[in-house]
Amino acid sequence: MSIPTNDRAIRFNLANNLWRCLRRQKMSQRALAEAVGSSSSTITRLLQAVQTPSATLLARLAVALKTTPNRLLADSPTQRGNS
Repeated sequence: MSIPTNDRAIRFNLANNLWRCLRRQKMSQRALAEAVGSSSSTITRLLQAVQTPSATLLARLAVALKTTPNRLLADSPTQRGNS
């Protein structure tokens, strides 16, 4: 599992992984926002890869989506071309 070190890559990976987790959990953006105590607009900005979450929000996202912060930030195999 590779975790990027620049902000743009972190935001991009997080957005892709959040989308994947939302689909897997069959959860709406609004439900995720409520689960993590955030606004829907914050979740939208994360999904659009325009905002980097705080460490606290990242941890809350991981718990709500039943994953780990590392998995939310990691490159996916398809992003690396290893599908």
